[in-house]
Amino acid sequence: MNDSHPNMDKGCREHATRKNGRPRLPSANVKLYVIVIVVLLGCFSLGTCVVRHFITGETCNFDLPEEAGNLTFRRIGIHPFLAEYSREVVLTRANGTGTVHPLCMNIGGSTYINVYWIKSNEREFVRLDDAYGEYLLDVHNDEMYLVVRVYGRAFIARLESETPSITWGMDNNDPTTAQVDVDEKPAIPLESLTDDSTGQYLGVISEGIGTLKFRSASECPEQRISKPFEP
Repeated sequence: MNDSHPNMDKGCREHATRKNGRPRLPSANVKLYVIVIVVLLGCFSLGTCVVRHFITGETCNFDLPEEAGNLTFRRIGIHPFLAEYSREVVLTRANGTGTVHPLCMNIGGSTYINVYWIKSNEREFVRLDDAYGEYLLDVHNDEMYLVVRVYGRAFIARLESETPSITWGMDNNDPTTAQVDVDEKPAIPLESLTDDSTGQYLGVISEGIGTLKFRSASECPEQRISKPFEP
């Protein structure tokens, strides 16, 4: 004889799906919710990386000697697949004012920029040197120069864009007659501004773990920069 009540099976099933008064989620739904959460987190992380890479850019900054201010380096991706970047530096003074200066594009490769401090003729300069260019920032006058080295001589000209046009030549194969034009304007010898001093090595701007980082001279000894495009 079956003494079970017609609603007993239904009641047992309801009890089995509840614990402490809360309904249990079927295992298939739990897996679906986990997958959705993982996908959403992945999309958020990817979106953050895309915004940082192509819009806000990646930055690092460091203080200059003698309380001359703070220098921020920024790079912004310009290619969806290759490591190509638009680059700039921002010189911020003690009063909070800042000036943006362009650097030449990085047309492929990681960031590795040696940083130097130069004092010459009662003026201070920051020298930046990497595979894609050499730069001289006049801290006193807030001006950025491109350094061009040809035939064993160094020339400078105001850098006003990240894609400058550079031409050079000499007469009768005589290096002492070398001339350089930047954006169709004649460059001047570097020694007229800094006596061609290479300066005191401060450190390097390079790739960190997931970001850019400035490492001081005590953290990273000076390494010579290879110049694949230098004549």
